[in-house]
Amino acid sequence: MTASLDQVPTGSTVSFETFAPQIIGAVIKDAVVLAHLDVETVRMLGGDPYSKHAQIYPLLPTGVVDNAAEYMYLKLQLVSKEFAYIGLPWIREETIVSTKRRRAQVVIEDVGPSDVSEISLALTSNGFSKHTVTLI
Repeated sequence: MTASLDQVPTGSTVSFETFAPQIIGAVIKDAVVLAHLDVETVRMLGGDPYSKHAQIYPLLPTGVVDNAAEYMYLKLQLVSKEFAYIGLPWIREETIVSTKRRRAQVVIEDVGPSDVSEISLALTSNGFSKHTVTLI
C-alpha cells in the first residue's frame, strides 16, 4: 500500500526510493520505522544530520528548505539490523510503500531432532531472526 510521510506510524515496515542514491542508497527496503525525530534528537543518538543535509541538499528538488533543523527525520532499523536516520525531504514520497508484517506458519515433513538447529540456522541466515522451531 502506498503511503505518505504523515501516514507512516512507528512500527510500520516501509520501502522507498531516495533523492540521494550515491549517499544513502537508492532504495531503502523493508525498514522498520522506530521513531519520528527532530534534528537535535538525531544528533544525540549519534547521527550526523547537518553533514548529511549538506551532502544531500544539492540533490533535492527545488523548494526544500536549506536547513537541516527545519524538517523531521525517521529513525529506521534496516534489514541488516543497523539503524539509519533519514530526513523526510530525502525520500521520494511517491515511492513509499508501507507493508504490514505478519506471522508465517511453515510445516516441514520428515524432520528429526538433529534437523531443528539446521532449520533455525537457515532461517537466521536468511534474515528471519524472530522464529521458533519445535518438533510436533
